Amino acid sequence: MTLEKNTHNTAECLFAFAGKIRKLHNKHYADVMREHDLSLGEIDVLLFLANNLPHDLSKDIAEELSVSKSLVSKAADSLAKRGFISFVHDPDDRRLVHLKIEEAAAPIVEKLKERRKVLFQSLCKGLTPEEMETQKQIIKKIMANMESELES
Repeated sequence: MTLEKNTHNTAECLFAFAGKIRKLHNKHYADVMREHDLSLGEIDVLLFLANNLPHDLSKDIAEELSVSKSLVSKAADSLAKRGFISFVHDPDDRRLVHLKIEEAAAPIVEKLKERRKVLFQSLCKGLTPEEMETQKQIIKKIMANMESELES
């Protein structure tokens, strides 16, 4: 097999993988979305805030999730109206507004974390610890390449 053919097959596999991950992501959170009338964007904001402190600015979320700031802002406004998050001005720079998860969102966040754990376990079923480590290293390299490509 030529390098070009191998690269094409690998690229197709990677793009298909990304699409399936998003579908599984939606499937695993569907019941929580229905139960709490949440959008996928709102779920992404809650999960990001729960897992990425101290990165709690809208711009942090938009950059890390590769979504628009307006999408994050819309989701954050909706979550704030329902008491799930609050906006806290930075005491050192009033232009910065931190997003803070409120106690009302705690049960939802726990459900989401559990769904994420189940999803990850199902994706990694049958992999050895060595394969898991190899997977992590490959993903890190691909992510670094993606970051480099986005910055250029």
